[in-house]
Amino acid sequence: MLSQATLNAIDVAQAVPLPPILSSRIPLDVYEEIIDWMDQPTLAAAALVDTAWHTRAMDNLYSTILIDSRASFDLLVKQARTSPRVRRWLTATRGLIVTHIVISRTYWHNRKYATVPGLFLHALPASLGQTMPGLRTLTIGFGLYPFMHPTFFHALPLFKHVVSLRLLDVWLSNIAQLHRIVYAFPQLESLSLFSGSLKEMYPGARSQRLALPPPNPRHASNIRLKKLVIDTCDDQHTLERMIDWLVQSEICANLHDLTVKYWWVKPHYEEQHDTSELVNQLLRRSGPHLVRFCEIAGSRPHVSQNILLTAISRTTQLCGIWRSLLRPGSKENLQTLCRRGRLSCFISSTRSEATSSSASQLPSPFKLLAT
Repeated sequence: MLSQATLNAIDVAQAVPLPPILSSRIPLDVYEEIIDWMDQPTLAAAALVDTAWHTRAMDNLYSTILIDSRASFDLLVKQARTSPRVRRWLTATRGLIVTHIVISRTYWHNRKYATVPGLFLHALPASLGQTMPGLRTLTIGFGLYPFMHPTFFHALPLFKHVVSLRLLDVWLSNIAQLHRIVYAFPQLESLSLFSGSLKEMYPGARSQRLALPPPNPRHASNIRLKKLVIDTCDDQHTLERMIDWLVQSEICANLHDLTVKYWWVKPHYEEQHDTSELVNQLLRRSGPHLVRFCEIAGSRPHVSQNILLTAISRTTQLCGIWRSLLRPGSKENLQTLCRRGRLSCFISSTRSEATSSSASQLPSPFKLLAT
């Protein structure tokens, strides 16, 4: 087996540029197609190769921006203030990814949030909100914490054209803070919540939360999500709070795509019953336009009979129950579930036009329900 050093030497030897007489014959649109597939470091290098490459490389480089440290944030803000070219490229930015993985939750437990080095997310909306009028997709990972500065919530609506919001491993004190963040985007169509925590942390947290301004009801009434993803891993409390809030709001009344993922460490089917009821409430609240529903719940079949998904001329997909049904011994497991009454509804990918003709052919206890 060749060593990594040998493989690297072979790659370098093979990376011989074409002679100019050949490279000049390659059409520019071929180069541009290749540039579109480059990663960020390669794009920065490609922009320096040739003036013909520069425009395409810079457009791609600024189409989606990654900020993963206070240093990169400060540099971008400085360039936006001093460079007209950077300001012009930022107006065309469509995606923004912000992460701050260095934050440790030990700081919050010890109430040392003011001493965490390198915090910058609280200043992001006020610093870049007006320089990115074309921003459509916003991803925030690891940087949200229970005591965010009120400036963050005040300035967040500057990203008013965002249609897709992804929150990864956010750590907030309650659902009110998540409410403030989501309702800051009146044009929001897609919301993804991954591995978040919503917990009452300290006795003094209530006064901190009440200091935040209330959400704008005009913006709240305009939000109609089309896609919702909830992936809370093993935090049952957070999932319950999120679904309870979503059910009470109007933002899920026009969903087309719904994904719910959770894996509890508790081994018994009965212990997921309450969560299943919450998911069913969310499905009922999602309205008649739901096209796709994906549920991944520890490979446990716990779909209850009050799930009505199929609509006229729509295809509904249900995922997440097959692994338990197809594993060794699944026949006995299925019979046990049926005797317990846990598996009372079976929904497959079908069109509602065929529902009435096929439902009568399904054996008990399987039922196919349609609106």
